[in-house]
Amino acid sequence: MRTIRFSAKVSPGPGAVPGSPGVYLFRDGDGKILYVGKAKDLSKRVRSYFLPAHALSAKTALMMSKAKTFEYILTDTEKEALILEATLIKEHRPKYNICLRDDKAYPFLCIHTGHAFPRISIQRKRSGKGLYMGPYPSARAVRETLRFVSAAFGLRTCTDTAMKRRGRPCLRFQINLCSGPCVGAISRQEYQRRVTEAEMFLRGRTGSLLRSLKVSMKKAADHLEFEKAAMLRDRIRAVENVLERQRVSSGVSGLWEVVAMAAEGDRAAVSVLGIRDGAVISQEVHVLDVPGEESHASVLSLFMRQHYLSAPIPELVLVSTEPDEQDLIARWLSGQAGRRVRIHRPRRGARFQLLSLGMNNAWHALRLHGDREDEWGPVEAALRNLVNWHGKGRLEHVECVDISTTQGRHPVGSLVAFRRGRPLKKAYRHYNIRGVTGIDDYAMIEEVVRRRLAGACEKGNLPDMMVMDGGAGQLNRAIGVVRELGLDEKVALASLAKESCEEGEKIYLPDRTEPLHLPRHDPVLLFMQRIRDEAHRFGITFHRKKRTRQGLQTGLVNVRGVGPARQRVLLRHFGSLARLKKASVEDLSRVKGVSSVLARAIYQHFHKEEPDGL
Repeated sequence: MRTIRFSAKVSPGPGAVPGSPGVYLFRDGDGKILYVGKAKDLSKRVRSYFLPAHALSAKTALMMSKAKTFEYILTDTEKEALILEATLIKEHRPKYNICLRDDKAYPFLCIHTGHAFPRISIQRKRSGKGLYMGPYPSARAVRETLRFVSAAFGLRTCTDTAMKRRGRPCLRFQINLCSGPCVGAISRQEYQRRVTEAEMFLRGRTGSLLRSLKVSMKKAADHLEFEKAAMLRDRIRAVENVLERQRVSSGVSGLWEVVAMAAEGDRAAVSVLGIRDGAVISQEVHVLDVPGEESHASVLSLFMRQHYLSAPIPELVLVSTEPDEQDLIARWLSGQAGRRVRIHRPRRGARFQLLSLGMNNAWHALRLHGDREDEWGPVEAALRNLVNWHGKGRLEHVECVDISTTQGRHPVGSLVAFRRGRPLKKAYRHYNIRGVTGIDDYAMIEEVVRRRLAGACEKGNLPDMMVMDGGAGQLNRAIGVVRELGLDEKVALASLAKESCEEGEKIYLPDRTEPLHLPRHDPVLLFMQRIRDEAHRFGITFHRKKRTRQGLQTGLVNVRGVGPARQRVLLRHFGSLARLKKASVEDLSRVKGVSSVLARAIYQHFHKEEPDGL
């Protein structure tokens, strides 16, 4: 592949761009990628951008007005260009491309076979011995499946360490959600049989599983083992109930996916339903921003190319609209899967029923997303009036700062971000407090705000508004930082004080001497409470981890031979510092990497003789 640059303001001359397959990129003056496209004939496609503005679409004309240079990458085949385009869009997320927001590792269900009594858990990647089922597109669906399988077949979900330490049955065993291998309530042979049955269920072999369970139930009844027969009967009913809830059509076999798109204005929603043997096993929904001139076929084509870069590939994809370059996408998917993959738009029958189900989900998601956008409008308007917003553009990006500390020890700052009323988790941040000692919540707030805004000035990602968890003191420190950095007209400020003396929660603003009391059901107050509570949750979780970690370090800091890594091993083994302090020399010696000499030193550190007279 070769990359060649030209000025985006001057049309390349004849022969400057070859007429072969490839990918082209437009960049702005800072070198940021604005748009990525692919072409079977680069020469023809690139020349189409260098037309008078009135001959271009609105989006293309706007993009070309900002473009300074463009480059192209030659590929050997059109199929290679198809893959490269989707990869570059997913990596760089250009402003003028339709980008899939989702970029996650799909979860697996794993039965860990390296243990005599395997546990079942959710894993994000393959590691260690085990039976891996998946990957599954929906994390919610896989969690529901885990709950059903572990309960229906009695498989344990606890870790090996927790099982080893347990001396009496857990609550899950007492309410019949686990077979109790930790206390010998089930034999290894019987547990392995249940593991096999669970695997059959997860792999979709439900017909064979039900036949096997019914044979075992009849055999148990013939041998007068009525308790065992009743347990098998309940398991059969559980499996049949799940199949009945999920069954949406008959005469359908294999692993399929429904990709259905609903579009309205500049917004589209794509519903992806996973179908195994006619039963819905997963669903995920993507909401996309779509330029007005893009056709449904081109949007769906680009969505599928980005989606299947990382998602599992089915045998058949049912689509609501035939995507652009359908045959090319089908050949690419077949090559990725190592088997034939078909793309089909059904018109009638069972397949059309599945597609209709997907379309209903897509339209519902689009309406729901539109309702949420509409909900933010009144809140934003009220918030703008409340804080007397003078900044340019809309008030969309709101952040909240909270401090978590225990009597001045282990202080951490938390910052959460909401965009148009919804959490923007990729912008969440933790701050270890560096320049404050003792109990000084005001100074800690000032440090976090200063570090956040100073970094934002460098990167150009200022928030529209910052909310402090606290009262006038916290707000005044934030005002000082904003004025010092010259951001008075760019960042709005407010603070939210907790309720006291049944006065309700109070909002402090820079231009008001007295706090503002809003009705308890006011949408602005509810939004500020929501973002404040999220900042507190996010901060307290990190603070507790830090406090636990530093507590262990404090307990063993003077023991020679116990560094940070061994401290973590000891904490994982015993579960807490309190249990570690109570451990005997023999218990300590059983920990991997702890010799008898070191075990004696740790024991003596925690069991020093008290001085005489005390």
